[in-house]
Amino acid sequence: MPKRGDIITFEAPSLTRVDKDGKIVEAMATSWKTSEDKKTWTFTINDKAYWSNGDKVTAQDYEYAWKRVLNPETGAEYAYQMYYIEGAEAYNTGKGSVDDVAVKALDDYTLEVKLHSPTSYFLELTAFPCYFPVNKKIVKKIKDGQLKLILMYLMVHLSL
Repeated sequence: MPKRGDIITFEAPSLTRVDKDGKIVEAMATSWKTSEDKKTWTFTINDKAYWSNGDKVTAQDYEYAWKRVLNPETGAEYAYQMYYIEGAEAYNTGKGSVDDVAVKALDDYTLEVKLHSPTSYFLELTAFPCYFPVNKKIVKKIKDGQLKLILMYLMVHLSL
């Protein structure tokens, strides 16, 4: 939790962002690596990031959020933006299981994503809002209609 005197900035909680020159740079991910075949991506999440309720932002928040977007019951408009992930389209269309979606928090600050084929613009996709994390505690407390409004204002606090 940030302490009095810490510098707080407000960031979109995307893993990456596009800078003023159109280049992909770090945001919530402090680093990433990809496998030789370009199908497995591993992101290291900033361990100094906090939700506005004081909880740390973790890789589990990303896994939960991405699988929630893909859940057919959620009806997320941009779920198709995640179809590059193994198992994503099948789960979203009701032909697969959430367990088949290849997004996994390896620990609190490491997120692994497996794609069904190399996708040269995957890093750009991780800057798109449907790839933002959500805090599971908050989601469980509010109704879906309210969540859309709240997510518009949800901020991640970075303690520098």
